[in-house]
Amino acid sequence: LSYIYWIDGTLHDEQPETWFYKDGNVTNNRDELIKFIYIHFMNFKSGTYRKDKTALWSNNFYHVNINRVRDGIYINKQGIFSMPYPIS
Repeated sequence: LSYIYWIDGTLHDEQPETWFYKDGNVTNNRDELIKFIYIHFMNFKSGTYRKDKTALWSNNFYHVNINRVRDGIYINKQGIFSMPYPIS
């Protein structure tokens, strides 16, 4: 989603697509051993800064079971979800 190069030099669709928050750590589906400080959501709900001006999320993006938040959450193009992350 970013026009800034990722830490491995990739751009756009080759960058991480799923982010995880569990036990106080932010990681992603590509760089599992790296812990990040935070996730910036400016391009998820608003397309203002995207080249195509489209937002990824509509109003129905929150899919967290409040009773399972302590198990962690994951975030991707489909929204915010409770853990566990489905393995496919």
